[in-house]
Amino acid sequence: FSHPKNVEEAIDAAKQVEKQLSLNYATLSNVLSAQLEGKPERKKPKDDRNLTKVWDTKAWDKKDVIYYHCQEKGHYSKECMSEKPVYQRKPDKREASYVGVFTE
Repeated sequence: FSHPKNVEEAIDAAKQVEKQLSLNYATLSNVLSAQLEGKPERKKPKDDRNLTKVWDTKAWDKKDVIYYHCQEKGHYSKECMSEKPVYQRKPDKREASYVGVFTE
């Protein structure tokens, strides 16, 4: 590949490159379509929006369920209306930040 000496040579070189690229693209697309022939089509996933959810907690019988934080029957943690417990840090564990300066 040599450098063009004028604008016309540059245009001709660009046209040759473009022609080669289009040939390469055509060859590649022919190869890919030949490879895909005979392969079964991929099935689309089912639209399951109309199906009922098996794990929906509202569908379960909750009359005998006891939530361990409030000890009340009939609900799960996400449905609990009691005040949420506040977890406090243990007093013996504390964070301390310090800067040590050493001098000689």
